[in-house]
Amino acid sequence: MHGPAVGQPSERAATEAALGLLNLGVSESRTADRHLLEELARTNGYRLIDVLTIDDETYMPTAYIAERVRTAHATALLAPSFEHFGVSARVLPLVARLVVPGVAGLDRELDPPPRRDAKKARGRRYRMRSPILTAAALTAFLITAWALWPAPDPATPPTPAVIVLPDQTDHQ
Repeated sequence: MHGPAVGQPSERAATEAALGLLNLGVSESRTADRHLLEELARTNGYRLIDVLTIDDETYMPTAYIAERVRTAHATALLAPSFEHFGVSARVLPLVARLVVPGVAGLDRELDPPPRRDAKKARGRRYRMRSPILTAAALTAFLITAWALWPAPDPATPPTPAVIVLPDQTDHQ
């Protein structure tokens, strides 16, 4: 089995460090979610050392979270709901234990639950289509430009270059 060991709250010392995670694209109330993270840490026997905040604009969120877990020596990542992990939920169990309310033993890969906001999900799906369509249009343009580019006329040979050097004789 990959990932850190999983133990019951009674088996862990309260000194094990944990990081909280708030995804602002999912969070409805930062204050309530922060309070939930503190309560989750206390009930599971963790010491909450920091709360990481990410959103849809965070550059490489999985790498950011994993690096913060490594540098903080955290053994768990806490979130108000599984949705806060986003696509990172597939990799983060290899770095630390994922702890969310009402779910025990997230030491294996799980699929996140379906998104509540279908309009947001549809917008993300269309955002992914845009780079693909752009790449396809660019490829079609390059092929067309290459096909229509005039070829050099093979009937006329190239003109030879003539180099004239100054006279090297001594005039005295």
